[in-house]
Amino acid sequence: WDLFLQTAIESGWFRPGSPECAAVWLHIAEIVERWPKEQVERARAACSSTNPGDDLYFFDCTELYDRAATADPHPDTFRRWYNWERKRGNLQDAEYVAKRWSKELAGDIEPLLELMESTEGRGAFRKSLSFVEKAEQVDGVNPAVRRARFRLLARSAVRSLKDGRPDLAAKHLRSIDALEQARLGGRPLFLDGLRWACS
Repeated sequence: WDLFLQTAIESGWFRPGSPECAAVWLHIAEIVERWPKEQVERARAACSSTNPGDDLYFFDCTELYDRAATADPHPDTFRRWYNWERKRGNLQDAEYVAKRWSKELAGDIEPLLELMESTEGRGAFRKSLSFVEKAEQVDGVNPAVRRARFRLLARSAVRSLKDGRPDLAAKHLRSIDALEQARLGGRPLFLDGLRWACS
């Protein structure tokens, strides 16, 4: 497929860095993703010994997705790239992909939701709230976004209490009181409990 791509560019069928190139890179990534890691390494070693000095980028899915996203920044490309990094356990790289996705396609709420969830998962509530604010600008009525603000402020208040900072917890409670969701279900009782703990 790489040889086909080189030939297509040399023959003038494709422009370098075009959406057509992106489609080929995504196809290669799809093939390489299915291979076991050992098979990829054996193939890379065989190509390297046969053609020393060649650019063997096509064995690296991250590189393939990066090239495809640069050539044709499409939500499906970023989604596949993000899922690839998550599957490999590269959470920091996955966050980088989501940030780039959000920057390239500012109207997409999906990367902001992913960033909101991943930063909350590692306890970075303030950072997660910053992504909630951005997501609210894109789609303020999204149910996941609306639930997240209450949840993150409540978790921040609880953490502040655990850290011996009732003043900070009270500040979070004031922010929660301004939310419509704070009056739903059993939440008023939960908030009364937090206020008691603050006092």
